[in-house]
Amino acid sequence: MPQRAKGKDIMIYLLYGVDDFSIEKTISGLKEKKPEAEIFNISPETTMDFFNLLATDSFFSQKRIFILKNFLLKLSEDEKKILIERLEKMTSDTDVIFTEEKEPKGKMGQYLKKVAKVTSFNNPNEKDLISFIKERAQQEGIEIAPLAAERLASFVGPSYWQLEEEILKLALYKKDDSIESGIQTADIDLLVKANFESNIFELLDAIAGKNTAKAISLINSFLESGENEIYILTMIARQFRNIAMAKFEENITEGMLAKRAGLHPYVAGKSVRQARNFDKSEIIKIYEKITWADLSIKSGRNPKNVFQKIAL
Repeated sequence: MPQRAKGKDIMIYLLYGVDDFSIEKTISGLKEKKPEAEIFNISPETTMDFFNLLATDSFFSQKRIFILKNFLLKLSEDEKKILIERLEKMTSDTDVIFTEEKEPKGKMGQYLKKVAKVTSFNNPNEKDLISFIKERAQQEGIEIAPLAAERLASFVGPSYWQLEEEILKLALYKKDDSIESGIQTADIDLLVKANFESNIFELLDAIAGKNTAKAISLINSFLESGENEIYILTMIARQFRNIAMAKFEENITEGMLAKRAGLHPYVAGKSVRQARNFDKSEIIKIYEKITWADLSIKSGRNPKNVFQKIAL
């Protein structure tokens, strides 16, 4: 808990991480708690104005909320010292909300750990996404089948903003539907366009499951959509590299893979799970097919025929 107070209604918040959706929702919640407060959105260009505001009481309102997005990184060390001094001398009912992509370090970081309510918003994993989908669907007055929630998470990936839009669209569609049922997988397939990376995951699942018909269908859909064949092959090769790393490195965790390969945690999690569906000899054979496919496409062979051999 923050250690500021000194009898004053003053709160300092540090919200950091790449999950900007959750950060924005948290800021909205803090603003709703003080609807009468005067709101100040502070940018690094108005640093001195902000310092002056901190040093004075508000003329128009007894309550103030300062919102500073990616502000600290651009301050000099001298400016950070001034900021700490001004924060210490605040007298009026004030909330100061810092949002940063990364946790602040150095003296500023140490100070905020002592005085601020610190919350990290890391990348969501698949479980987080499914929980969010179910909760938002309920808030919209519609149920979503468990498999449909998993499919929506797989289609969209780790983007709460897009999930929010898709859930609203699905809820509106189902409320207008004459059949009284919750959101099903067929509704996801009908209304939600999977991003390309999610389609690559689905392709590799089909290859691992020896579902050749589905794998060929997916490859044909990639080519018919106009995607460049070299780009498609590159994406397949990239994901197999992730799978190979997860398979061949003993006891590697999702977090370790994400850090080592520079992957989003969601992609790392998918890679670790997909690696369980391949044995090492299969991965080596598929790598050989990918190398052959690269040479074949660059030699002018029909891409459809080349990709179909990867799926076999």
